[in-house]
Amino acid sequence: MEQKTFYITEEEVEKNLRYDHVIECLGKAFQYLREGKANAPSRVRTLGNGNILNTMPASIDPMGLSGLKYYFANQSKARFIVALFSHIDPGTTYLIEANRLGQVRTGALSALASSMLVRKKEISIGLIGAGYQAESQLLAHASVFKLREVMAYSRTERRAKEFAGKMLEHGIEVLTESRVSDVTANSDIVCTVTPSSDPIIHRGDFGDSYHVNLAGSNLPWRREASPDVLAESDLVVVEHLEQAMTESREIKEYVQHGGKPVELKDINAGSGNYPGKTVFKSMGNGIEDVAAGYSLLTAMGLHR
Repeated sequence: MEQKTFYITEEEVEKNLRYDHVIECLGKAFQYLREGKANAPSRVRTLGNGNILNTMPASIDPMGLSGLKYYFANQSKARFIVALFSHIDPGTTYLIEANRLGQVRTGALSALASSMLVRKKEISIGLIGAGYQAESQLLAHASVFKLREVMAYSRTERRAKEFAGKMLEHGIEVLTESRVSDVTANSDIVCTVTPSSDPIIHRGDFGDSYHVNLAGSNLPWRREASPDVLAESDLVVVEHLEQAMTESREIKEYVQHGGKPVELKDINAGSGNYPGKTVFKSMGNGIEDVAAGYSLLTAMGLHR
């Protein structure tokens, strides 16, 4: 059997990966997960002396790929790689530099959840946090919805203004706000992307309806939402319940107090019948990296 290994750089990822196609592939991946045609265990963290090796495996039969994202992190740096193996040609392996891929698929996942749970096609959107991941949250939503208004809050005003300037390069005007409640009260969709250990958003910050994507943390000592945000929601959705119970403080407490989260694979896309107060908690799971890898490989003509 001929052995072939393709190495794909960050520059090639940047050139070929599109938000709309990643969102489409993510939607199919969760459909396959529901149908039993895909498998995605929880993340495994292997601890060293101040170092963490994270592995996130998944297999998606209809996409013809199995693989994993693995990344090494310590206090100073993190390095992300996605390794994929072809079902069609088992001698073919793909190694993908995955910092940009991870950024895009994180934003795309939130946009997918929003498209499933929010009835409107034209929205106002608020960002809590104005860093690297906030960019993909906004650009992914812009590929799904028509943006009526965009607001952003950061604890550092300078970062919010820098974020607004960067988004102007994409033709998106962002209003920077000095209070979280100014963002949440006026947004149809709110995306939080912070490393906070204390709640940043509270139920009193919102009106009678809201959709929140909690996307900033996958460590159990962190939290972005106070318990009342989830407790008073009509529907709480997670991408992977077992993993959420290990990694998400918000979900663990919600379940302990009688809450019953629904997995994303069990949401009927496009039904438009979901209630007006919804929360989606994402942590990142290997199925998303394999699906995003599939999107990239097909765009590059390396996989069919």
